[in-house]
Amino acid sequence: SLPKKAIPWRTRLVLSPIILAAIVGIASYRSWGLRHVVAALVTEFTWDQKQNHKTNGLLLAFTINMQSSIILAPEGYSPQTMAQLSQRIINKSTPLAGAINPENTDRQINLVVVLSESFWDATEMKAVTFETDPLLNYRRLSRSHTSFNVISPVFGGLTCNAEFELMTALPVALMPKGAIPYQQHLRHRMPALPAILKDHGYATIAVHPFHRWFWNRHNVYDLIGFDEFISLENYDNWTIRGDYVSDLDLADAVIEIASRQDTPFFIFALSMQNHGPYEHRRYDPDDHDMNITGEDLCASTLAAVTNMSKGLQDADASLAKLTDHFATTDQPTMIVFLGDHLPHLGKNFDMYRRCGLVSETGALSLDEQRKLRTVPALIWTNYAPARQRLEDMSMSYVMPLILKKLGIGQSLPLHGFFAEFQNRYPLFNEYFHQYDGELQAGVPHDDQMVGDMRMIMYDLLVGQRHSMYDLMGIIDEEAQSGS
Repeated sequence: SLPKKAIPWRTRLVLSPIILAAIVGIASYRSWGLRHVVAALVTEFTWDQKQNHKTNGLLLAFTINMQSSIILAPEGYSPQTMAQLSQRIINKSTPLAGAINPENTDRQINLVVVLSESFWDATEMKAVTFETDPLLNYRRLSRSHTSFNVISPVFGGLTCNAEFELMTALPVALMPKGAIPYQQHLRHRMPALPAILKDHGYATIAVHPFHRWFWNRHNVYDLIGFDEFISLENYDNWTIRGDYVSDLDLADAVIEIASRQDTPFFIFALSMQNHGPYEHRRYDPDDHDMNITGEDLCASTLAAVTNMSKGLQDADASLAKLTDHFATTDQPTMIVFLGDHLPHLGKNFDMYRRCGLVSETGALSLDEQRKLRTVPALIWTNYAPARQRLEDMSMSYVMPLILKKLGIGQSLPLHGFFAEFQNRYPLFNEYFHQYDGELQAGVPHDDQMVGDMRMIMYDLLVGQRHSMYDLMGIIDEEAQSGS
């Protein structure tokens, strides 16, 4: 037994306000009225917890992480509740339509998904004139294939949360503010896109030319079903373009990986070249033809926009490189190419205000919030191409769309629920949602379908994963073994 030793009253007196301050800080850190003052003095290294603890100390780092880490169980959560919810979804929902290989091909379709760093339509900035369109190939390919806009859950960073929605179809808007599922909540196998395709016989490979530990991807990718993760550490001959690995090099890596596969494959490529910051000199002036002008824009703003736009141009060239290559192969292949978020261009959307994307002063309207989260997307195939322009959709709806086009969605009852959710809320974001054709602020709370989504998210992320098999058709061996 532990020795019994009373703490002197003077020590208690000294420690009490410290402990009380820690409790109050944990409870109120993110909603505290002085949060913006604290933010000016504290740097949160959410992407690197070792650095976070080294810089901020154990107590402050713990306080920073606590509020977004805890997901409370929804009221009434239990095995019985999940069984009833699962049965209701199975009975009520209409699974996504489509037979196996719905695109008139008699073989399984290879899949390449590229989540392109800060890929967006910069020509929307009305105070900027582009002599050369940085998205020439995207627009050309959109004239003969499926294109649409995606509403990202993030702005200026936190790619991992956009990635989480893309891989799982679960909206981060229903998680605690500031939550990062890859770091804080994903500890077990998840019914994500790679896991589903793996169960259908696909080889699943992720490639990202940056450090494998970043955002905890080296652990997460195994849990969501990737067989292999190729990162910056796996290649010695990456070409640096600007500050990061070239997007054209990443395209070459995808092509090389695909050439090694003897089964249907899913390759997920996450780019880096166009990551910020953009303010310093990244490219030689003679290295590109991005001539950009703006009458009322200062030289530093034009330089940053030019650097960012050069990255867009190179990302667009990598899209053309991929489609040109796979157009010559005899295996049916689908490429999904989309942006992760808009780039960070100054504090308080400074450059976006000066460049005419949003109002110069004042609070942003819901429509302006939407603009700051809108990224382009393209679905290209080397079989039965047809032009189709889809309605804008949230990032979490892209995964069910992919499975529908692959002919797999009809076997997953939960994806019928996702389709119903999308039909009710075509856009669903932390800052706004679309209902009955109108943008409304925040997240709807008094709605059974939103409550059902919360219940499913809790069950899959931090609960007992009762819905893994019933709704997704994936057997959770960990849950069955009681671990």
